[in-house]
Amino acid sequence: MNALYIIDIEQNDLSGSFTYLSYEQVIQNIATFITEIKLAVWNFWIHNTGPLGCLPRELATTSAQNATTDYDPYGRLVPLNDAAQEFNRQLRALCEELRSEMTNANILYVHIFSVKYDLIANAAKYSTTLPRALV
Repeated sequence: MNALYIIDIEQNDLSGSFTYLSYEQVIQNIATFITEIKLAVWNFWIHNTGPLGCLPRELATTSAQNATTDYDPYGRLVPLNDAAQEFNRQLRALCEELRSEMTNANILYVHIFSVKYDLIANAAKYSTTLPRALV
């Protein structure tokens, strides 16, 4: 087939997990999330999750609940970004595994985290001001 499937994998599910699970529980469940993806479709564009510690919802609720949370130099939540990076590491490993198992499939893994984080970390390079949600 000449179709291309673009699947935005788990960002909402992963960030939503922090609503009812601790950081440690989310990290422990990442392997389960990855296994569920493995069971799912021949031409794939798979971009990983973005920096969860930059989501306005997370910044607003976390800063209101806990003033001692770890922030990076750009004011973003380190634990959530670390969890996203761990998810992305395991997702990339899955893509490599699938490439070896599905030799007829085209699997393109895109590291969208770095693109989105760069936009936030270097906002002045791309614009004169940050959107209100990111300030």
